[in-house]
Amino acid sequence: MNYDIEALSSAWKGHRLFAEWLVTRVNPEVTVDLGVDYGYSLFCLANPKIGTVYGIDSFEGDIHAGHHPDAYDKVLAVIEQNSYDNIKVIKGFFDDVAVTWDKPIDILHIDGLHTYEAAMNDYQTWRKFLTPNSVIIMHDTTAFKEVKRVFEDIDLPKMKFNHSAGLGVLSANKELIDEIVSTWSI
Repeated sequence: MNYDIEALSSAWKGHRLFAEWLVTRVNPEVTVDLGVDYGYSLFCLANPKIGTVYGIDSFEGDIHAGHHPDAYDKVLAVIEQNSYDNIKVIKGFFDDVAVTWDKPIDILHIDGLHTYEAAMNDYQTWRKFLTPNSVIIMHDTTAFKEVKRVFEDIDLPKMKFNHSAGLGVLSANKELIDEIVSTWSI
């Protein structure tokens, strides 16, 4: 069976061009996508073919993403059919994977369970791996008030897109945030 990336259902679709621009601009060695679901954000982050993109997910679903028993197999099929040799999928819970994680992260995408506690835990757990100029993107900053609150509570330079359920962008690199605002006419 052939899986077309654009045929995937995703609230993330409106962020594709920005994600590809961001990866090209940051030139990351390591990008981590926490919360893969059917992989749309994963593929957007991998499209520029820069660095390695790690997609981490239990693939068990949750109360916000729903339960998709076929998601893992579909993600692997898209990776194979589209020759994404820069993607590594790690099947596991974020906290469990973090225990053995040993790579500095240049771009971190947080899109797991959308409670305040879970989203803040994802940030707190994974921030220790961030490089000094890393970028954090958080999906659903307009669709879920708890995610919006986490985004607002993190004390870093930031901006956000309001379309496609919202995408918050944070970085200690204020010049990069200013460049994003300027380039993307926010």
